[in-house]
Amino acid sequence: MDIIKQKVSVGSYKAMTYRYGDGDNVIILLSGGPGLSCEYLLESHKPLAEKGFTLISWDQFGSGESEAVPSDGFYTIEHALDEMKHVVEHFHLKKFYVLGHSWGGMLGLDYCLRYPKHVEGFIAANTSFSASCLQRSCDRIRGTLDIDTQFMLMRHEAEGTLKDEEYVAVMGELKSKYVCRLPKTPDAFVRSAEGWNFDACVALGARSFATYTGSLRNYERIDQLSGMRVPTLLIQGEYDFIMPDNVALAHAHLPNSTVRIVLDCSHLPFFEDPEQYMEAIEEFLDV
Repeated sequence: MDIIKQKVSVGSYKAMTYRYGDGDNVIILLSGGPGLSCEYLLESHKPLAEKGFTLISWDQFGSGESEAVPSDGFYTIEHALDEMKHVVEHFHLKKFYVLGHSWGGMLGLDYCLRYPKHVEGFIAANTSFSASCLQRSCDRIRGTLDIDTQFMLMRHEAEGTLKDEEYVAVMGELKSKYVCRLPKTPDAFVRSAEGWNFDACVALGARSFATYTGSLRNYERIDQLSGMRVPTLLIQGEYDFIMPDNVALAHAHLPNSTVRIVLDCSHLPFFEDPEQYMEAIEEFLDV
């Protein structure tokens, strides 16, 4: 089975879309970053095509094979929603599932809140619906480091020297615990990172790991969850830097939601333990 690629016009530029599978039920995959290409998410979820689903995704914000976009006014949730709207219209989709990973989960929630009639079900993977809760998770992770190391990190972040060897070494250690616990980073994720639009990441999220300074630092949706009726799976790695209390907070306010914690995994459970992860996804999709 081949991936079918098509470019879709979004205003004045074109975004690259990807379609895999020929099933009647469609899942739209929303990648993280922000600004990561979608290859890692599409590659890791290909087994769902064997269960009768068609997977659709695209490279957001000029990442991957999408055309570059100007930074002014493009790196916003509103623009990402507009991209998604164009993708949905291009494929003439009326009803579908949404699976969003990390930042993609935030985008997916906003789509569900705005266009609930289109969404059959929502899978929020390794994400948070409250930036303040997410930042508390990151602060607790940094708090596990000795005070001198914490000050070293803050110094390099203030000076913008994020490629310094001592800074990179500590960040690598943290990511090996809280982003991907495999001995080797999966090739598909490495390729997605090579196509990363880092400007989008900085504008929306952060310049460095575990500190949120972009516009998503104001992302708070907990108060809007009580009115949402879209069936939702909240799935999280046990050791994700987005800690399980983010899921607990969302679940407490979100009707028709279920929670699955993927044991011994962090931020990429679909690579770290695909069998355990897919079991939860397929149970939610009832396949």
